Amino acid sequence: DMGAQAGYVFIDDVSLTKVVPPAPENLLTNGDFEAGGTGWAGNALNSVDDGSGTNKRNEANIAAAGDPWDVSLTYPGLVLEAGETYTLSYTAYTDATTATRSMAAGIGKNAPDWNSLTDSPALTATATTFTYTYTVNYPNPENSRVVFDMGAQAGYVFIDDVSLTKVTPAPIVAPTVAAPSPPVRNAADVVSIYSDAYDAISPINYDEAWCGAGAVTATTADGDNVFAYNGNNCQGISFAGDKQDVTGLTNMHVDLFIAEGTDLGGKVFNVKIVYSAGGESSFNIDINALSPAPVPGTWYSYDALVSITGSNIQQVGITSNLNNVVWYDNLYFWKEAVDPATDTTLSDLTVDG
Repeated sequence: DMGAQAGYVFIDDVSLTKVVPPAPENLLTNGDFEAGGTGWAGNALNSVDDGSGTNKRNEANIAAAGDPWDVSLTYPGLVLEAGETYTLSYTAYTDATTATRSMAAGIGKNAPDWNSLTDSPALTATATTFTYTYTVNYPNPENSRVVFDMGAQAGYVFIDDVSLTKVTPAPIVAPTVAAPSPPVRNAADVVSIYSDAYDAISPINYDEAWCGAGAVTATTADGDNVFAYNGNNCQGISFAGDKQDVTGLTNMHVDLFIAEGTDLGGKVFNVKIVYSAGGESSFNIDINALSPAPVPGTWYSYDALVSITGSNIQQVGITSNLNNVVWYDNLYFWKEAVDPATDTTLSDLTVDG
């Protein structure tokens, strides 16, 4: 658009290209066996031409069945990281005479006690690509290996195009829209722990360091104040200087935003209240059991009946394993407003004189 001003405009060499992220690095430098046995080890190592004259593969012929590790092909010397996830991919098959067989294949420690993460692919005479993902959970992964143990069954095993790549997690995207706005309620019907919609508790400490300092980070979503739950096991909230009367409150509400791509299996967001007179009540939220199910990448409004057994509270605790992938807003306790015309409790009764 250039009509706003008079004069010449010269344009040349215009291009629009899609940015394609680079392919993940194969940690095996000779996964295709084109450099013979370089990098590989084991008594099953046998890099040969596959008959095409243009491609090599590893070929092992197991004469008699024994223990799986009796015939083994490994790629040692891999420096892996504890807690990180890796994808192992390879092409494997057997010959027409053997027809079907399996093997143990995966990654593991390259030293006693040989801890490993393996699967047992079913091989046929058709070359098949197998892909598995492993999260390293064994000790000393800086001395790791890829392993193919094939001694448990007789017959040929052909292996080619082996790759091991580190999985780069998708970036965690924070909420860009505000949480749903809570309804207007009478102040007497709400105790708000964290929300812009209702009267704030003052003073209040949102980071009591029960599980270490820095449990949450105050941030915003489309101008709305929200908390990002960090890597701690829990968050402690204290307001002993402004105790809150929760007598008669029946419901707990919280809005949760769980990052897109998060596996909800086993995830929780648990809330407890601590009474001034001692004791506590816990309200546990099993994320995966909610109905309707939360959709990661969107806000989810949780509201449920709760059993409050005391009167004044002075602390709230949050425990969750949604570390670094959940944001929350509008955490409050409430009850339905009572219509004065139908109130039979005499709670609003006044007497003159």
